[in-house]
Amino acid sequence: MKKVILLILLFLFTISSYAGVFKNIKDSMKNIKTAEGFFYQVTYLKDLDKKESYKGKFFLKRPKNLKWNYLNGTSDILYINGKEAILYQPSEKQAFLCDIDNKNIKFSAFLLFNIKQIKADFHIIEKDTFVVFKPKDNDSSLKILKIVYSKGKFPLKKIMFQDKYGNKTDITFYDVKVNIAIDNKIFEFRPHEKEITILQQLCQ
Repeated sequence: MKKVILLILLFLFTISSYAGVFKNIKDSMKNIKTAEGFFYQVTYLKDLDKKESYKGKFFLKRPKNLKWNYLNGTSDILYINGKEAILYQPSEKQAFLCDIDNKNIKFSAFLLFNIKQIKADFHIIEKDTFVVFKPKDNDSSLKILKIVYSKGKFPLKKIMFQDKYGNKTDITFYDVKVNIAIDNKIFEFRPHEKEITILQQLCQ
C-alpha cells in the first residue's frame, strides 16, 4: 500500500498536461515551485476490517523532489528525487529503494507517469471538482484513483484510491504553503541508524 501511495504522489506532483479539471490542476501546479504542508491519511484494510489513521508533513520542490514524512501512526518516510524512490522504515531499521528511472518497469500504475499513455490505459471520468481514473487492465493493483480539486493556492484538496484487494485510502491536504524557501537537505535520505538494511526493488 505504501508503494502505491508513493507512485501516486509522484504522478500528482509531476503532472505536465491534460484537459478539464486535470488541466486546472496542471495550470495551478505550473506556478508552484515549492510547497510545504500537512496531510491526514485514513486507510481502510478490508481483510482485517480495520481503519488506520496517520498524520504527517510533506515537502515538495518541483520538478523532482518530494518528502512524505509520517509524524503520527507510523515513523515511515517516503523520498522521491527524480531517479529513486525510497521508503525508509526507521522502526524496522530498513529502507526499500526502487529505480523510478527504470524503463523496464511494467507496474500498471506506473504508466500514470507517462501522460501520453493515460487515455490508452485508463477510463477517465471528469466532474466539476474532481477527476476519476479507472485502469482498463483488470490485473492492475490500482482499482480506482480520485483526485479532488481545490481552488486555493494549492490545487490538491484530497486524493482517494482503492486497490484490487478492496483496501481504501483517503489523503487530505491542509495548511499548505507554496513558493517558500525549502532547503535541499530536507530531501536527502539520512537514516537515523548507523547500520540499516537497504533492499533494492522494482516499483511494482
